[in-house]
Amino acid sequence: MPVQAQNTVAINIPSQPLSDALLQLGQQTSLQILYTPDLVRELNTSGLQGNYTPENALRQLLKGTGIEYERQGNTVTLKRISAVTLPPLTVSTASLKQGTAEEGYRVSNISGIGLWGERSLRDTPYSMSVVPSDLIENVNAQNMGQIFKMNPLTQEPNIQNHNSVPFVTIRGFQSENPVYDGIPLADGNGSVISVIEIDRVEILSGTSGFLYGGGRVGGAINYVTKGPTDIPLRRLTFGNYGGTQFYGHADIGGKFDERGRFGYRANLLYQGGDTAIGEPVNQKVANIVLDGQITDTLYADVKYTYNDYRKEATQPLFNSVIERTGIDTSKRYSPKWASNDVQSHKAYTSLRWDPNKYFTLRSAFFYQHTNMRVSRIFLNQQADGTFTQRLNNTADETHENYGGYIYLDTQFSTFDIGHKLTLGYSSTFYEYFLSNDCCINQNGASSLSLNELKNIPEPNWGSIGNDPKLPVWINRFNNILIGDNIIFNERWSAMVGLNYATTVNKAFRLFGDNDYEKSALTPTVSLLYKPIEEVTTYVSYMEALETGTRQVIPMPIVERYFLR
Repeated sequence: MPVQAQNTVAINIPSQPLSDALLQLGQQTSLQILYTPDLVRELNTSGLQGNYTPENALRQLLKGTGIEYERQGNTVTLKRISAVTLPPLTVSTASLKQGTAEEGYRVSNISGIGLWGERSLRDTPYSMSVVPSDLIENVNAQNMGQIFKMNPLTQEPNIQNHNSVPFVTIRGFQSENPVYDGIPLADGNGSVISVIEIDRVEILSGTSGFLYGGGRVGGAINYVTKGPTDIPLRRLTFGNYGGTQFYGHADIGGKFDERGRFGYRANLLYQGGDTAIGEPVNQKVANIVLDGQITDTLYADVKYTYNDYRKEATQPLFNSVIERTGIDTSKRYSPKWASNDVQSHKAYTSLRWDPNKYFTLRSAFFYQHTNMRVSRIFLNQQADGTFTQRLNNTADETHENYGGYIYLDTQFSTFDIGHKLTLGYSSTFYEYFLSNDCCINQNGASSLSLNELKNIPEPNWGSIGNDPKLPVWINRFNNILIGDNIIFNERWSAMVGLNYATTVNKAFRLFGDNDYEKSALTPTVSLLYKPIEEVTTYVSYMEALETGTRQVIPMPIVERYFLR
């Protein structure tokens, strides 16, 4: 349609993510700009200053992005430039992902952190590192422990045998509570993580209480999961994780319709065989993702992951060791009956609504249900180098994790100062269930050398797990938040926020009798200065509310022990 005559206006937009630049353009002109979040994700602009007509300003911001627009009056709708004439394996500049091997695994943007939305990594006032999908794939990572071992912000983590969840050490503290797509969990024990569902990992070093609530003193780990692809993806991979652990992985993605409004992604994994030290492993994972641009202003997605995992002959747990150098970790010491069985269902959904250029509503909800059964051996080393054993069998136990948030963003200006004000609420809840007759502990027959442990026969455990499963542990974190991203000019900005945080911890029966609840107002302030376009300096202050160290009553060692 013919372009309407327009007057020029003064445009002052600094270098930043394209999504933020488009919002500022809408504030500085009469244009109402509509687009899907996926369209501009991970795209940046070098900014724009000077006098332009609104349409010319928009055209300059979109130059080289692979995005075009349609206009009706003062409303413009962005869409991807058609690529149907390109060869099948060639993609436009706009769909190139960050963090490729060719780019040295460097990433420019983060998906978001706490109530702050997607933004440039350079302009994020926290110590952060991003592990992109290419690096995860290129090192053939069996679990995230291989990634954290290479990362400069983290120490080599303790990987949980039963669920592959890494307890990552950051600044001397273990970060046990993972974050999925910005949704924090209250406890990591009930979580199950598979590498095939992870697109990238965003690591925050330092206090994160204002952003995610308590439970992460040294830092936070945000697992950003895979989403639908803009172009058809059909990939089948076969490999080996060591020993005879062969696996097959199918990764399928694309769009349902020609307009690209509705997409899908499916990752399927089967793993079987023995580890390099002879531990039989069997794992089946199915990860399904659907998303859709339901209307021009409403986007939603749904994700589901099923994980069925069994590992036999899992290594014993050492309660006390006199001489660590005498333990050869390249050998297996447990009999095959020492095993872990895990079955997990994980579902989460997110929604983004942009009713106009001034307001954005973001929300997400997460639920995970996990059943586990564990048989294991605990060892104590004696002065003569042999080990006494405690043999443990735990009946089927249940873990449930809930999490979610809702944030409302609004953009406005006071004089020449720009604001992006966010109001929000986030909550996460964890509950752990055991039956009264859940557990049996037995002392081993005698002191044995490490090499003799594989010959320990499986005890006659008897009947356990017949009573109803009841709660034994509850964690909950609630956060009421307000934050303001303030733009003074192209060089100075600030991020200011308050979080009224509540932490709850309750323990019952096996874990003692504990009922703790505390609330506090915790602030954060960050001041950012850009001396030149390529450099951002900042100073940040943050407070957090934490529950402190857990006081757990250990299970006594008796020949046959039932909880009553």
